[in-house]
Parts: sequence; C-alpha cells; structure tokens
Amino acid sequence: MTTKVVKGSLWTLAGQIAPMAVTLIATPFTIRLLGSEGYGVFVLVALIPTYLGFADFGMGLGSTVALIDVQNEPYCNISKSQIEKDLRVPCQ
Repeated sequence: MTTKVVKGSLWTLAGQIAPMAVTLIATPFTIRLLGSEGYGVFVLVALIPTYLGFADFGMGLGSTVALIDVQNEPYCNISKSQIEKDLRVPCQ
C-alpha cells in the first residue's frame, strides 16, 4: 500500500511539473512569434476557460448535496426507477 501511494504521488507530481516545464520553455518562443501585444491577447483568451472553471457558482457541491438528499428521502422507493434513470445512481 505504501509503495503504491508513493508511486502515485510521484506520478501526480510529475503530471503537475511537466506542463509547467513545457510552458516555461515554450513561452519565449510564443512571445517572439506573436509579439508582446499578441501574446497578451493569447493569454487573455487562454484564461477564459480557467475563469469559467472557477465560476461554477458551487454547482458541483450543490449537485452532490441534492443527490444525497434525494437518496435519503423516504419517497426514494416510490420513484426509485425514475431517480436511478435520471441520476444514474441507485437509491438505498
């Protein structure tokens, strides 16, 4: 178990470091190719998906809480097939 955890942690670390290294190497070439103004526009456009990822307005957490509430309600057995079909999870 411990070996798997260490191995997985090292792979995760490598997976985070590799994109940073590629970005550090590619940035000067990109700036030279696009120019400073073009690079600024490129960075602003590239940040849009990042901002949208952070702007989920808590929907991920809200969906999780709603799913837990639905599974724990007494009416879960009444519409069990519909809940399983819609949410793709079994009721308890």
